[in-house]
Amino acid sequence: MDKRIKELIDYTKEKYCLHAYYLHTFDINRSTTIFKDTVYSLSMEWFPNHIKNWDDETYNPEGTACIEIDIHSRKTKHVIFSEGISIVDGMTFDLNNRHEIIMWIEKETGLNYGRQFELWKEEESELHFKEFIDGVAVSPSGHITLKLDKEGRLTLFSVYGQFQSDKFVKQEKNFTFP
Repeated sequence: MDKRIKELIDYTKEKYCLHAYYLHTFDINRSTTIFKDTVYSLSMEWFPNHIKNWDDETYNPEGTACIEIDIHSRKTKHVIFSEGISIVDGMTFDLNNRHEIIMWIEKETGLNYGRQFELWKEEESELHFKEFIDGVAVSPSGHITLKLDKEGRLTLFSVYGQFQSDKFVKQEKNFTFP
């Protein structure tokens, strides 16, 4: 295994507290954004340590962590625990502490809450955010979803779409009608 890939795998294991997991498979993917940028990502499947000799490729065992990160920026694109079950021994959130969750999302995405994304919808143990530019909805819109289990462990985190960077946003001066 290439040492740069090994470094990203180790980084992911520490970042998401995957001490009770082992890396089952990984892939490198290439895609392009709507802005015509090429993005390389590392997709990983982490199996719980107690799952041995899994050879059924039609589905992942309960508790499998599927994580995709951007290779260059190390920003997370997706974290999904199959069946909504996580056995992670750290990294918990309090769903009632929105500030903590929003700060974590800002750190993970590099986006600013209130400027580039806002809370859109809330469901039981699940928060949905939508792309906004200074309070104005944009289209096509990026989405962020975060879901926790009853113990506050992350079971889903996804960033869909491309969020506008500040370099594409032109601020207009205050305009008044004559």
